[in-house]
Order: sequence, then C-alpha cells, then structure tokens
Amino acid sequence: MTQNQDSNGQQDIYIDDFDINKFKDIYDKDVSDLEFYLEKCNQNRDIRKNKWAGKSDDLKKHDDDAFPYKYASDTEVFTADRAIQNGVALCVNGMNRSQIRAYPRESTDVARAAEVSVMLKWMRDSGIKNFQRDMELAASYWFEKGLAITYCGWQKKNQSVTKTFDFDQMLQSIPELEEVDALQTQEFVELLSDEERIDELMAMFNEVEGWSVNEKRVKKALKQLRKDGSADIPIVIEDTGTFDVRTLAPDADVILPAYTMNVQDSPRVHMRMLLTGQDLVNYRETMDWDSEWVEHMIENHTGMSDSLFDSPQGTVSYDVNGRNTGSRTAADARDFIEVVFTYERLIDEEDGAEGIYLTVWSPKMASDDSGLPSHAYRKLQSGRRSYPFVVTPLTYETKTLYESTTWPEILKAPQKTQKTILDNYIDEAQWGASPMMYGGPGVDLSQVGPGGRMNGPANRKPEFINKPQDFQPNISLEQIVDGQAMQHIGQSAEDPLSEIRQRHYVDSFLRRHVQNVLAMSYETFKLEGPDDLYFRVTGKPEGTQFVKNTEETEMDLCISFNSTFDDPEQLERISNVVQTAKQLSPSRVGSDEVADWLLSATDPMIADIILKPEAEGSARITDETASDIQRMSAGFAAGARTDAIDARIAIVQNYIQEQQQFEQQGIPTLFGQSQQFQILMDGYVKQLQQVKNQEVNRDEFGPLGARAAQVGNVDVQGIQDAG
Repeated sequence: MTQNQDSNGQQDIYIDDFDINKFKDIYDKDVSDLEFYLEKCNQNRDIRKNKWAGKSDDLKKHDDDAFPYKYASDTEVFTADRAIQNGVALCVNGMNRSQIRAYPRESTDVARAAEVSVMLKWMRDSGIKNFQRDMELAASYWFEKGLAITYCGWQKKNQSVTKTFDFDQMLQSIPELEEVDALQTQEFVELLSDEERIDELMAMFNEVEGWSVNEKRVKKALKQLRKDGSADIPIVIEDTGTFDVRTLAPDADVILPAYTMNVQDSPRVHMRMLLTGQDLVNYRETMDWDSEWVEHMIENHTGMSDSLFDSPQGTVSYDVNGRNTGSRTAADARDFIEVVFTYERLIDEEDGAEGIYLTVWSPKMASDDSGLPSHAYRKLQSGRRSYPFVVTPLTYETKTLYESTTWPEILKAPQKTQKTILDNYIDEAQWGASPMMYGGPGVDLSQVGPGGRMNGPANRKPEFINKPQDFQPNISLEQIVDGQAMQHIGQSAEDPLSEIRQRHYVDSFLRRHVQNVLAMSYETFKLEGPDDLYFRVTGKPEGTQFVKNTEETEMDLCISFNSTFDDPEQLERISNVVQTAKQLSPSRVGSDEVADWLLSATDPMIADIILKPEAEGSARITDETASDIQRMSAGFAAGARTDAIDARIAIVQNYIQEQQQFEQQGIPTLFGQSQQFQILMDGYVKQLQQVKNQEVNRDEFGPLGARAAQVGNVDVQGIQDAG
C-alpha cells in the first residue's frame, strides 16, 4: 500500500529547509520502532546482572507466599556474566596479539601500504586514546546486546594558554613571533606601547599559525604591560585534533531504523550524545555551531532524569527489600544536555548528487517557542562517502541488525536451572544445620523453615521436627547443565569443537569490527586530520614521520589472529621454517627483517630495547670495520666478523680505492708504503669472502659442501638406491 510521506513522518530524500517538528517526529518513530529491541536489552541486562522484582540484599525470599517457604534461598548465579566476560577476554587478548597489514588496491600504493600498516598499528596501540577500553566495551555489548557500534570521528579542542610579555626580553619570551615579523626589538616594544596601534598588534598575533586572541583581553593585558613592564596575555591555540573513537550503547546512544540490514545503506543514523555546557561551547568555537542555540541550550535545557540518562525511552527499576544500595538520581545528570547528531543520506535536487549531511539538534527544542534557531549545525560532510559508524551484529542469522541472537537469551534457561539447583542445596543445608521445632503450648510461633518454631498439639513438649531428608545433591546434574550451556557458546573444555567456536568469535570480532574501526578511523584522519604525524611503535626502533597523502586510494585492511602465535614450541617451529626459507632464497629473505620479526614475536618490549635504528646499526658496522683497519695498519691481524659481510667488504674496498687515489696524486700513504698492511688487508677481505661463500655453499651445495649430484641435466641429489 502506498503511504503518504508527510503523514507518516518519513524522511525526505532531498536536502531542504530544516523542520524541527518533522525531524523530531521521525526520531520519535525510530525510537518507538525499537521498543522490542530495547526491551530485549533490558531483559538481557537483568539476566547478566541477576536483577529481578522482589530481590533482597540478603538473597532470601521475603514474600509471605514464597515457595517453598518465606526466607528460603534466593541466591545469584552468574552463568551469563561469566560467559560474556570470558568472551570479552578472548576477543581483547586476540586483538592485542593480532597482526595488522594494509594491502593496496592500486599498484601506485604498494610502497605506501607499508607506511599505512605501521600507522594502523600505532593507532591500535596508542594513537587512538582509550582504544583498548572502547574495544573491550564493544565486545561486551556484542555478546550481551547482540550489536557492537563504534563511532569513528575526529575531535578538535581549543586550548587557552598564556604568553608572557616582558619589555626586557621581548622576542626571546615569544619565539613564535620571530617567524611573523622582522621587526627589531625596539620597534616591537614601541608597537606594544602605542595604544593607537592595537589593530596592527592584533593582526600580527592572528598571523601566527594556530593562534587566536581576544581583543578585550589583549587591551587589558597591554595596560598591565605598560604599567608593570610585563604581563601575561591569554592566547587561544587551535588544536590539530585527535581521533574520536567511542563505543556507543546500541540501546541508548545510537538509533537506526528498525528495518536496517546494513548501517551504510540506512537513510539516517541518530547518535544521541549527553554533553556538558563546556562541550557545547567548544563545538561552537571549533565546529561553528550556532551561538544563540548553544547559549539557549545551556541556560534552559541542562539536566535530565536518571531514566532518560540511560535510554531515550527510559529504564525499568525494581523494588529491593532491605538496605538501600544507592541508585543514580536526576542530580547525577544535572550537568548534561541531550544533543542528537543525525547523519542522513540526502540528494541535492539540482544536480541529483547524493551526500552525507550532518544535523546537530535537540529534541528539547521541538517544544521551545523562543524563536531561536532550532538546530546548531546542518551541513554536507564534504568528502565523506559513508557514515562514521561501524555496526557489527553478533550473528548473521536474521534479516535485520536488531534481531541477532544474544548470549543472555541462550543462557537464560541454564542460568535459571543452576539457580534452582543451588537454592535447593542451600535450603537443605539450612534444614540440617538448624531444624524446625515444635514450640510449647499456648505460644503462637507459627513459622516454617530451618530454625523455625511452630505450635504443636496441646501439652506437647518442645522437640525438633523429624523432616525426611529425601533430597540428595546431584553434582552431575549441575555439571551437565553448565556443560551444555558452555558447549552452546563454545566454552566447554570437554567439547573438541569449542576451540573452533572460540576462534570463530575472536576472528569475527577482529575482522568484522576492530578491522573496520581502524579502517574507518584512518579514512577520517585523511579527511580531517593534520598533514603529518610523528610517532613510534613498540618493537620498531625508528620513529615514523607519517605524511598524509590526499591522492592515496582506499586500502584493504587485514587483521590476522593466531592463537598459537605466542606458544614457545610453535614460535620455534615458525623460526625454523623462516631460517629454511632464508637458506633457500637468501636474496629474498632479509636477515634484518627476520631479526625484527623474531624479537617482536617473542616480546615487543624486548625488541624495542635490543633493536637499534637502521642508521645506528650502519654506524656500528662502519666503526667496527674502521677499527679493524686501524689495527691492521699498526701491523696486527684482525679476524673477520661474521655479520653484515657485504657492507664490511664495501667499506674495505672503498678505503683501498681512496688510498690508491692518494698514491696516484703523489700523496704517500701507509697502505701504499707498507707491504705488511696490504697483506693483512688482503687476508681480511679473503676471510670475509670465505664467510660469505660458506653461506652460499650451505644453501646451494648442502651442509657437507658437495655439489648436488647430477646425471646430465637431471638433479638426482637425495635419490636413494632402489635395490
């Protein structure tokens, strides 16, 4: 049936004027359509955290009609939480041990791919602030809520600093100004002293890259400077920004249409942010948000209820018997302002081109009749071809993202069964430790349960009730229930397929989420980041100067994980294979690269300490060879070293050529005059060449040095007699 777009609150497909009422109507419908998913997440949270109506802090049943009796055991069992924590640990551990590699899509980017690989590793390890924490949170949401959602943006913040102006040491106190103006110190002092030249001074300050000054504050500081001879002038320095990667709750902070199958195909994405007044002011200065809107939101819409703090639809709370353990109240959220970042795919009606548009607004403004702008920001995100979100479902078993099966759903029944078994154990133990008794006549002590007292027949003396002990602990039943539950999610030590399931979950999280987060963050850096960065990666001795290349095409990213990578026996086997490959093809397998890999695989921190920068390693070889030459010039033999043979031979040959050139020019040298020196140098080179030949012989002729057996052109080395 055809639907009317306006009457059903559907999103426009063309960019047009902003209508706050229609925008909020679309947002509210998207939220209400997800009621089924939000309820599922609430239930999953209750299962994981052992929350239920009537729960008491002493873990006993307090209702009068409680079964089997009042004050019976009502304990907690954390089957779901234990499984989720194990899954998170596996994923995070796998991420920390993963190998990252960027692969080019075009031949012109082959060399660039190696640089990007180093950049991505730095982003994972330290470049993206709190990356470990956010990926751990993503894994937790992934297993509990069925979705992992991570926003990949770029954040800038202006910083206020003070620059000290002193008439006695003027330019020395502000070195940045030396690059702006060639004024002499006296001329600059005169400029500061002249009240009529404030505009000229302001222009000079603002010419400094990254500086921004306030005219009123500068005038005030200059008065102090003229009076006291020195002053601190506040200057705002523009920050180049940093990665803004944050994992968001899929049931509270990101709202997609309920029918979404792929986030990048969705017509819109709502990101719900709880910001402080300071955040809004910073966005006003760095992202050009509307000033009137910002001030109005700070003055009139700061603070929210505790229920809305957790979710746009609110959350369910339970009455708890006993001590009040504390809960979040509206006072805890008194500084927050609800702001929604809505990304949309819209068409420019004039040229038919599609683009990603960002609108920053607040649902609070829909009912506001102040006459002020109803949104803070609305603009095309130039250069962005996809939403800055990575959304990964736990399983691909349903048509939409929100219907993925979660672990609490799977473990709900086993956890309840284990709780029932454990409650029975506790109840029976209480009966054995404190049996119930008949009380004396005429006393109303009607109680049921361990330690209870109840009225008996008239004139009956107090005595313990003889309760049959028919209940027998069944440890095997509990183990069966737990084993089946763990087997279902791949965490059973007895199931041979559990290891495969674990590797599947870890590999899925790395390849489908972490990998895409790094790729999306890198693309955001290319759009909004600075022109260059300098950083160091653990295990790599040289620092890296990474220069942004606007002509670079998008690259394929691969994150591989090997669960046996840090196993000593497996590492030894891999090392043997690498050494064999080096013997078979010494020209293609580099010794330095093998050393880097072995040390980094063993422990990146050891590699960071032991490995020297390439320039420093070359200098060592040069110094050692020069020391050997000096020793031989004094008439002492020097034994040839066994590393960097080609480099050492080249150094000696260059030295001999230099000495011969001096002799040809009529300049006498020790090398030309001393036959003993020449003999020692010749022997030194022959020793180096012998070491090199031994490596070739080992690779080509075998460990015994015999040439491979041949019959004609057929290699028969290793063929055994048939007889």
